[in-house]
Amino acid sequence: MNLNQFLDKFNNVKSLSNDEYQASCPAHNDKISSLSIKLDYKTGKILMKCHAGCDNKDILKAIGLKEKDLFEPKKDSIVSIYEYIDLNGKPYEVVRYFPKTFKQRQPDGKGGYIWNLHGIETSLYRIKEIDKSKQIFIVEGEKDCDNLWSKGIQATTNAGGANKWKNSYSDLLIDCEVFIIPDNDNPGRIHAKEIAESLQMKAKSIKLLELPDLPEKGDISDYLLENKACNLLKLASECEEWQEEKETLIWLPELVLEEIGKPEKKLLFQTGFKTLDSIIEFKEERFIVISGLPGFGKTSFCYNLLLKAAEENICLFENLEMDREETYSRLTAILKDIPIWQVKLNKNFNLKDWKTNFEPLLYLNNIAMDFDQNYTMESIDRICQKISPKVLFIDNNKLLDTEVETDSDIRHYELIAKQCKQLAKKRKICVILIAHTRKDTIEKEPTLSDIYGASAFGQLADAVMFLHPKNKDTKHILTLKIAKNRQGRIESIPMIYIEEKTKFMEVIECLKI
Repeated sequence: MNLNQFLDKFNNVKSLSNDEYQASCPAHNDKISSLSIKLDYKTGKILMKCHAGCDNKDILKAIGLKEKDLFEPKKDSIVSIYEYIDLNGKPYEVVRYFPKTFKQRQPDGKGGYIWNLHGIETSLYRIKEIDKSKQIFIVEGEKDCDNLWSKGIQATTNAGGANKWKNSYSDLLIDCEVFIIPDNDNPGRIHAKEIAESLQMKAKSIKLLELPDLPEKGDISDYLLENKACNLLKLASECEEWQEEKETLIWLPELVLEEIGKPEKKLLFQTGFKTLDSIIEFKEERFIVISGLPGFGKTSFCYNLLLKAAEENICLFENLEMDREETYSRLTAILKDIPIWQVKLNKNFNLKDWKTNFEPLLYLNNIAMDFDQNYTMESIDRICQKISPKVLFIDNNKLLDTEVETDSDIRHYELIAKQCKQLAKKRKICVILIAHTRKDTIEKEPTLSDIYGASAFGQLADAVMFLHPKNKDTKHILTLKIAKNRQGRIESIPMIYIEEKTKFMEVIECLKI
């Protein structure tokens, strides 16, 4: 039994992230959907757990199944066969295997198959069944298409998934009213845009319908698990006509005239470090990298910057480096100028004592913290769209991901660096990325090429700073080396790191004390 067939046995099925589902447990009077279900792709077994404590045997018995039904088909066995008719009326098929792989074939005229499409003019799935006078939905994948047909909604797709749409397919939809539904990931959105551009001047109307509340990489099938077909049709009726994004070119004299008298990009905050503030300006549309070896205070340094930035700006801190307790304890240590051990020593569940320690945090209304361990650049962008921060901290590049597949680690990190830069421009924010320095730099001064992952972080950033120890055995004496600065000079600033208070001070300021 495959996962979709298994899910059909349950009530109140809801899709979560990471290909996991929750449902009402049939073995007890379940009012809170306490059953978790997911597929182990290594073994092909469907896993389930009732958080109320029901035994799996009782759950299976309640839906009329046995233990053997928990297993998906054997590896390389055929799961589905999708039948197509090409532009000249010839039949061909897309064959889906377990695990998720696809092959294409055509009849050989002798009762067998030729496993290629030589001589086939590929077409759209189920195109011969479509009434072109009615709405047509374009989705990504035959399974999604079949799920819509089962709800009475006509749909089509192209074989091969994202980025496989041909202009010849658009000729099949001339004068049609088309709704394009992308999968909830970057390749899906790019694919939908490419289809829309291909359909221009051909389709009667083009509407790009992004579904709400989908999990990462979710699709129309996930949406239909939780919503009725009428909900989808209502969204379609409210969807606006797709408009192509126009490229704009500007001639240099026009650019000069536009810039005359135009106000400078807004300075968002000053760090409180006198020398640093005289060199680097934390402004809108800037991408700044703070790099260093693990354990030498990069995150703590950014907490110091965060508290200054939040005095006047909404700030978002994407945090994988430290957990929640460590974060609010360290912020409290900075705010109250006390050792972090003293903060933790007094931490208990008595409200009066708790307020004595942590009350300063209750007034930091401009800070949003995100501790999601699966965040991607695309999900960060969606959060920025919702809460409109002016300063974004990301900790750190080593744990950051993207929804776009790449063919190597270098390409992966180059893409992340590019997306950070684009995010700063698109949302008009200051993006501050914490990046690890390669461990072999402990004995030498780091350079831009020493940033973990790829030198693209240093190349694309507007400014790059390294927190580097003067001596590998001494954490509290550091150099803040400004290795790159598009808008000013470069310099090295001696710093004192008071680790027990999560606090940084310039040496010049320490001498005044």
